[in-house]
Amino acid sequence: MARWTSVILDSLTGAQETRVTPRPSVEIDPIAIIGLGRIGLALAGHYLERGFRVIGCDTDVVRREGIADGEIARGEPGLETALRRGIEELRFTATGDAGGAARAARTSLVIVPVTADSGGQIDAGPLEDVAKRVVGSAPAGSLVVVETTVPVGTTRRLFGAARSAVAYSPERVSVGSVFRDLRAYPKIVGGRDEDSLALASSFYARTLDGAVVMPVGSLETAEFVKLIETTYRFVNIGLANEFALAAERHGVDVTRAIEAANSQPYSHIHSPGVGVGGHCIPVYPFFLEAGASATAIVRASRAVNVGMPQVIVDKVRSALGTLSGRRVLLLGIAFRPGTKESANSPAFTVHRLITDAGGIVAAYDPLYGEDETRAAGLIPADLGARYDAVVLVTAHPEFLDLGIVARSAPVVVVDGRNAWPRGDIERLGIRYLGVGR
Repeated sequence: MARWTSVILDSLTGAQETRVTPRPSVEIDPIAIIGLGRIGLALAGHYLERGFRVIGCDTDVVRREGIADGEIARGEPGLETALRRGIEELRFTATGDAGGAARAARTSLVIVPVTADSGGQIDAGPLEDVAKRVVGSAPAGSLVVVETTVPVGTTRRLFGAARSAVAYSPERVSVGSVFRDLRAYPKIVGGRDEDSLALASSFYARTLDGAVVMPVGSLETAEFVKLIETTYRFVNIGLANEFALAAERHGVDVTRAIEAANSQPYSHIHSPGVGVGGHCIPVYPFFLEAGASATAIVRASRAVNVGMPQVIVDKVRSALGTLSGRRVLLLGIAFRPGTKESANSPAFTVHRLITDAGGIVAAYDPLYGEDETRAAGLIPADLGARYDAVVLVTAHPEFLDLGIVARSAPVVVVDGRNAWPRGDIERLGIRYLGVGR
């Protein structure tokens, strides 16, 4: 057995760390990136930066045509430069034909969305459509890797019949730091068979700047790894929120308590807050449950996390006596600081709850213009106006100097991220309420 294969198999028997030996004789170029969302486009930039030819594929014509002007690449450090250079050197092409892209490529990375609604109904339609085209087109001897987060068993079900090698490797990066994360985190790889596992592991060993490649065996094991990661975070946040609610009943500050508890090396409690947002953390626990009943701990965590916006709104109501006719300023639309992404942001739930109770809600986020704020269904804030309450939803750095709070002169501030020092707020003559503080 070839050395590069035996290294991979050794890792399956319990080796602590594996450095996969690349197989340089295997042709991996050109590389097709099927799905040019924010992660897929950044992956394209990563491979272009390393001199590979890239075929980008997306069904969105506007998105494909917008790559050249650089606008959609902004917000990801280094991406605009990498794409522009690839285009100038004729190493980047864009198409809407997934089958054609897979046919022309030696390596195809599939990263199209699989989503779930608030009730847990999973929509894998885009991935299923791509799979039909890729399975019939990817030639023998090529490699197809699915990087989309999926329920366990999805890759084998949709791509298992391909003539190519088939692997699964979950994306483990965050928007805004994709290039850094690709180097920093071990690359998990599972294969349809030993040859697929070896080929995919060798591909990543050659292209990820020396990052650790971690073969885990089967497609299903690799799929399960991603669901474990995200569900752990979801449940941990739910536990942190439970601690916050308990801290309020006991009259203690949960932030101090969690910091102290985490000084013990086996405690890794996350931060409580107004809610869980994004494409990943509130969604992927549904994938873990696909085909089976929800586990009690995931179900309980979901109930706690989904209920946190109501906790925040109840604080505003309690402080003001009523929400009817009250003016409330929401600070933050994005679900995460520094990232222009609002998927599942708790801002929308807080807005709806206050509005339904008769409140008048305006929102401000430094990453969103007034037109974008309106397009999101929110009223842009007048930062020179006074408000009865200010609610911090997203702890953007721009909010931390308290200038907006001082100008708004509210009766109460509800710090949904425990980001502001209580004393600094109270010195402004404003009542401070946090989460578990």
